Amino acid sequence: LRPAVLGQEAGDFDGTVAGIQSSPEFVEMYSPARAFFEEANRHPDICVAFISGRDLEDLRERTEDIRAWRCGSHGRDISDPDGLLVVTTEPMTITPDEAWLEAARDAGLRLENKRHGLAVHWREAAHAGRDHPLVADFAVWASTNGLTIVDGRMVLEATRPGPAKVDAISLIAKASGARRVVYAGDDLTDFPALEWAARHGAAFFVASPERRDPLPTGVVKVSSIDELVAMLWLELGPIAGTGQ
Repeated sequence: LRPAVLGQEAGDFDGTVAGIQSSPEFVEMYSPARAFFEEANRHPDICVAFISGRDLEDLRERTEDIRAWRCGSHGRDISDPDGLLVVTTEPMTITPDEAWLEAARDAGLRLENKRHGLAVHWREAAHAGRDHPLVADFAVWASTNGLTIVDGRMVLEATRPGPAKVDAISLIAKASGARRVVYAGDDLTDFPALEWAARHGAAFFVASPERRDPLPTGVVKVSSIDELVAMLWLELGPIAGTGQ
């Protein structure tokens, strides 16, 4: 851990520092965002963290060249900048019955198996949405089995109960000694972390037509990843003395 850290730059991954793609495996970090994190890592007073709904190993593969805290599965698995696992929860072992799985695939829904959950995507499915009967049945199955339901951008995820992103960001801030925290996100799952960060530094929400919910108090809305990166450079300037 870095002692006496002045600032913590943290954020979601998909839709925040990487563009949303039709399939999650196609996603790569946006190059201007990568350049920012590489610069941030050159300053000992800054701690970088990625907090994502992706599995921890998946997130590590997409950010492996950047020294950072990594939080997978919305904070259920967390590794420190040296790669040591500091938080973990047991994987989810239950799935819907085969008849539902087959019907979902036939309907064009994309099923993403994760360590701690199952995600149902409809970005590639014509005429599907949150109110699709199969998606509604999935939500009922999740609730009946005591799972947490996570609403995302054209995706619904059922996960084991456990820590959330806000728990991850507060844990990292305490562990690193951060006196100011900057967090960015793009979805409902980021709202509690955004609200927390707004009280402890700054919070940015990357807006999209897919998410029009009212933002928590103090959160700044930006219109694109480019605008977010520009705001992050402004946050970095006073600490690094760059003025960018």
